Amino acid sequence: MNNIQLPNIDLNEELSKCKDITDLVGKNGLIQRLFGNIIQQFLEAEMEELKIIFRQGAYKNI
Repeated sequence: MNNIQLPNIDLNEELSKCKDITDLVGKNGLIQRLFGNIIQQFLEAEMEELKIIFRQGAYKNI
């Protein structure tokens, strides 16, 4: 798996900008910005691994 790219966010600064719960956990909230991209990278890596397995025909042994 490739290196995970972490968001370049100053956590203390971003937390100070949160005025309500939506700023923290909403659609474009801090949690989404922190973890959304990381989760996406994990899913893409998993899909690449599955593509390799299927190309090799190894799925028959799963």
